Amino acid sequence: MPGTPVKNATKAIKVFCSYAHADEEWRQKLEMHLSLLIHEGTIELWYDRKIRPGTDWAREIDDHLNGAELILLLISSKFMNSYYCQGIEMKRALERHHAGIAYVVPILISSCDWETAPFAQLQVLPGGKFITEWSERDENAAFALVVKGLRQLIDSNLRLGPDGSLRKPAQHGSDKRAGQNNIPESQTQDNSQHLQARDNSQQQSWPLVWNVPFARNPFFTGREELLAQVSTQLRSSPGVALGQMQAISGLGGIGKTQLAIEYAYRQRQYYQAILWARADALDTLNASYSELATLLDLPQKNAEKQEIVVQAVKSWLETQRNWLLILDNLDEPGVLFPSIHNGQPRVLSPFLPDIPGGHLLITTRATDLASLGLGLAHPLPVETLSPQQGASLLLQRANLLTSSNTWETATSHGSKPVTSIRPGLTSLPRAPV
Repeated sequence: MPGTPVKNATKAIKVFCSYAHADEEWRQKLEMHLSLLIHEGTIELWYDRKIRPGTDWAREIDDHLNGAELILLLISSKFMNSYYCQGIEMKRALERHHAGIAYVVPILISSCDWETAPFAQLQVLPGGKFITEWSERDENAAFALVVKGLRQLIDSNLRLGPDGSLRKPAQHGSDKRAGQNNIPESQTQDNSQHLQARDNSQQQSWPLVWNVPFARNPFFTGREELLAQVSTQLRSSPGVALGQMQAISGLGGIGKTQLAIEYAYRQRQYYQAILWARADALDTLNASYSELATLLDLPQKNAEKQEIVVQAVKSWLETQRNWLLILDNLDEPGVLFPSIHNGQPRVLSPFLPDIPGGHLLITTRATDLASLGLGLAHPLPVETLSPQQGASLLLQRANLLTSSNTWETATSHGSKPVTSIRPGLTSLPRAPV
């Protein structure tokens, strides 16, 4: 706009808005809340209402969709029911997202079945709650969170380069301030050998802040594929620019905590802080946050009111980057969303940053993660060890299976007791320690 200062350069980031026409009211509200980004020249918002009469509308939509750096999906039952929105626009948007040439951000407008949709693995805004589920008074707060998340994504991953040109989204993972940790592509593949090789070559590299309360298990075994999946989801997904979350679910004692411990030790060199909090009850979570405030040496660490201490840790998580927060044994959503004084549930968790700048790893017995209110659709299930994995663990602990002693050698002599109990190991969920 004439007379309006342009931020950093004259070229705005092209934003495409995909929505169902029945949601026009919500598209208008979103545009209103994006007005500052538009007026300062940071973004150029386009939607199909801008098509001029007599124009080939299909070609116009395709041109703008294929030229956008940022694509917003306004998710509702109407959107999901629209063949054009879901079958054409969303499909093309996700193709560009996974190719690394655009970012796709789903915005949850109204209730619908979306947990198994193709975009379900992406970080959604505003958190795990539809905007229509917020009270009318809090609706503006919901849109403010959307704008806050988009601004962080733009500043971290789509800002202008030194020459005034746009930094293309193909550089997913190249910016530490985006929470990506500057990891080469060859180190983010689902390959457990890469994980172990990095671990062995950087034994002395530790985060500046570390409070994992458990020693590393020297007998950890049988979970290499799960570790690779956690690493891929947290550290190499295109959606991590908004902060990334992953949940590990399974029966009590099956090995969820052990998996989180091993991930922390193996990936420690890529974080500036690895923080551990017990989340099995509200009291223990509050106590853990008090410990974190002391560990981080926050000015509010000795505050008399617990909510001040918790807010201080939350603010640290919002302003810092490259951290990993592990919430262990988060089985009940009420722990993260305690009731306010009148008994009404909170819209936002007092414990979690509204827009995280790091990674959140949760261990839980819950299988329906929608109940946690975090926008997580798919947990990573931890199953019992296979018979051979269980027997291998026993042989390692008996010092019969070593680097110089193969499985065949270890089981060729005196192995009858071990092999005879292998079938029964699948029914024992207790995690090895």
